[in-house]
Amino acid sequence: MQYNLKSKLIHWVMSVMIITMLFIGYFMKGMPELVYNLHKSTGMLLLGLLCIRLVVRLKSKYPELPESTPKIVKIVAKANVLGLYLAMFIMPLSGFLMSTLAGRSVPFFGLFEISSLATYKPLAYTFHEIHEICPIIFIALIAAHIAGGLFHHFILKDNVLRKML
Repeated sequence: MQYNLKSKLIHWVMSVMIITMLFIGYFMKGMPELVYNLHKSTGMLLLGLLCIRLVVRLKSKYPELPESTPKIVKIVAKANVLGLYLAMFIMPLSGFLMSTLAGRSVPFFGLFEISSLATYKPLAYTFHEIHEICPIIFIALIAAHIAGGLFHHFILKDNVLRKML
């Protein structure tokens, strides 16, 4: 059994967007406001895509790992996927709350803006810290996810990786 086309498409589109966002986020300090606005807009788009992804995931049948997969590998794989979903949710949400609680609006590609919810700088700072720490965990989870796919392909020699290609 393969992953369905919708699942593959949203997986790869979001993967490219997330890795790009992590890269840009690391280097964007001191960049023009346009870069920040694009970063915020893309973060909100990723949050929307995550909602679509969750609906697709809940409505779709997914292939199980092969029976031959060691139990510990199955546990680690499930924990990794859960961690990735949490990071995909926490990153844009913490960025949104960091901005709005600092009194800044969040634009969406020039189409509209979400006004500041309220100004509460101490809580904005907390979400800023979350938004700074989460990418480190996110990158580690992504690296583990990629390593897991390669482990299945080259060490276990099963077709787990091919199911998502």
